[in-house]
Amino acid sequence: AAAAAAKAAKAAVEAEKRKRQQEAEEELRQRDAREADRRIKEAELRLRQEAAEKAAQEAEQQKQQWEQKQLEQQEAAVRKRLQTQRVAAERNLEQAAGLPPR
Repeated sequence: AAAAAAKAAKAAVEAEKRKRQQEAEEELRQRDAREADRRIKEAELRLRQEAAEKAAQEAEQQKQQWEQKQLEQQEAAVRKRLQTQRVAAERNLEQAAGLPPR
């Protein structure tokens, strides 16, 4: 009877050890899973920030290109207007000088 009681006690101790080992392993798995989730969220946030920065840079570049195009168009219009005014002024001078029209 004493041997059976000792055997039962030993089995109970072993069962408790296995239970605690399983609990510790489960706790480790959960901790690892939480850490992995945290890292994934950080990576996703970093990717979103990088995408937003890239989009902002592209938008700024497009804005600068548009502004440059506008300036070039304005310069071309001014040059054309000045050329037209110069030709008109030359004709006016020629007329005032009594030269025949071209």
